[in-house]
Amino acid sequence: MAGGDRRQLTFFNDSVGGAIYPPVGDGSFFVLSKDIGGNEFAQNWRFDRADGKLTLLTDGASKNSLGPWTRGGEKFAYTSTRRNKKDTDFYVVDPRDPTTDKLVAEVEGGGWSPADFSADGNQILAEEYVSVNESYLWLFDLATGQRTKLTEKTGDVPVVWSGASFTADGKGVITTTDGKGEFRELVTLDLATKQTSPLGPPVQWDVESFAVSHDRKKLASIVNEAGVDRLRLHDLPSGRERPIKTRLPAGTIGGLNFHPDGKLLAFSLSSARSPADTYVLDVQSGVIERWTESEVGTLNPGPSASPSS
Repeated sequence: MAGGDRRQLTFFNDSVGGAIYPPVGDGSFFVLSKDIGGNEFAQNWRFDRADGKLTLLTDGASKNSLGPWTRGGEKFAYTSTRRNKKDTDFYVVDPRDPTTDKLVAEVEGGGWSPADFSADGNQILAEEYVSVNESYLWLFDLATGQRTKLTEKTGDVPVVWSGASFTADGKGVITTTDGKGEFRELVTLDLATKQTSPLGPPVQWDVESFAVSHDRKKLASIVNEAGVDRLRLHDLPSGRERPIKTRLPAGTIGGLNFHPDGKLLAFSLSSARSPADTYVLDVQSGVIERWTESEVGTLNPGPSASPSS
């Protein structure tokens, strides 16, 4: 709830790099990422809420990442350099049973990351990062081992593809790309034809990131308008933009995360007068409520000037 009690859950000497709950379930556990002794080789761990028990899910030596869950929360995918200490291969594990850990795809290079599971859990969308100006999308079939490159380089100018989520019918991929202009735009990529179509009204700014609701009926995006992040909300598959009634202070938005029922969207916002805090958008009403008030110590944020264009 807004203004609800916050309670610290971990007290490690090492910082926590991230944490993810299963998309459905009773919230009895989550998976977190942290290294050991500051060695920067992140490991994945299951944290049990009842007793605070920590269970290592990875090998304790390689570099690992957190990845997407299957729709039912039975398992999640992640990358690991376990095989040769270099390539970020794909693994899948049910965190309730670490013995289920399985290598599902070997890749070459360190820029790979799984992005989304298909509805049946048999396919994974993945991103191959080459540089800030060049990246690709791939489809991995876990049942057959087949992998398909969904986006190809055309011409001499490299293209960026960022973010990937299956559409509700599984026939397309929602992503962002700068392949047709100066800015990264939201598009739908047809898996059969490999053709893209714009998603939502055109925006003359970069779409920095986006999130899709669990039922694939809503999409939230962050657009960088002249250095200020703006939140947008869309219906799927139409792309129709929904109004957001609450005006947010100019700042940086991140951490888009839909509630499993799709009715609420949580995100973080940091501004000149406030450190990062959690806000929640009611999808139906378009009203945003601030949920946390971060401490600023003896600092008086009042005189701080907000940015203007």
